[in-house]
Amino acid sequence: MTADTALASMTGYGSASAESGRYRVTVRMRSVNHRNLDLAVKIPESYRHAEQALRGLLKERLTRGHVDLTAELECLLSPTTSVALDRGVVEQILELENDELTAGLAPLSVGDLLKVSGVLAVRQEEPTDWMPEDQQLLESTVEVALAGLVDSRHEEGRSIRAALEAGLERLAEAADGLRNAREAALAELSSGLRARLDKLLEIPGLDEQRLAQEAAVLAERSDVTEELERLVAHVATARSQVERVRPLGKSLEFLLQEIHRELNTLGAKCRHLAMASLVLDAKGTCEQIREQVHNVE
Repeated sequence: MTADTALASMTGYGSASAESGRYRVTVRMRSVNHRNLDLAVKIPESYRHAEQALRGLLKERLTRGHVDLTAELECLLSPTTSVALDRGVVEQILELENDELTAGLAPLSVGDLLKVSGVLAVRQEEPTDWMPEDQQLLESTVEVALAGLVDSRHEEGRSIRAALEAGLERLAEAADGLRNAREAALAELSSGLRARLDKLLEIPGLDEQRLAQEAAVLAERSDVTEELERLVAHVATARSQVERVRPLGKSLEFLLQEIHRELNTLGAKCRHLAMASLVLDAKGTCEQIREQVHNVE
């Protein structure tokens, strides 16, 4: 079974880092349970244009789970330095030279002007050009982190699969036990029903036809043949899906709802102690399986 066809958990972690002569990239990814695929991409605002491509990469490999992706980018290029002269400030300073309060003072030199705060503004700006090779570096780093995330989800998926197989095996055994107990339950039901009918028939003026109809209705309501057949079929389908269906989570959730519905009906109909006990145990197993399925992709 390949990695892409293995059962996967929705919980995982992956990280990667790489650099070129232009950028250093660090990517961290974490995923947890979610009914659908929910992506949260955190990337510096100046590189927000690259986000859509990263979302596309995640959607190619993942189908469920809340996924946090954090991408850190450090530009390794030397910043551009610029120097700007504030002409307005210079003009105001020169005007002061002609003021009567400053008359007789030595004229200001260029050096004097440059010493005045605010006359010169020195700015360093990071390079803003984004090249195709920069995008390729970012995407390839995300792909490595994503591969790690997928591997960790598959690693946990192996233990979940073992728990699912064990739980479904117990459900299959419970279904077989219910089918085996059904004959004894029917015999007990038939015996008890006949005993009650015999007593009722001794009552003078009893409508025997109406009694027969009521007995038939009672017998039909107590018949669990169809519920058992559906239960066995649902369990068999679930075991088959664990083997071959990917993604598995949603389809298995639906089957477990159907299994639980049949067990509820069986529990309502069964008056046989052994069958009732088997139904209760099966419902407990069903809930345990559902807890595991909540973390399956």
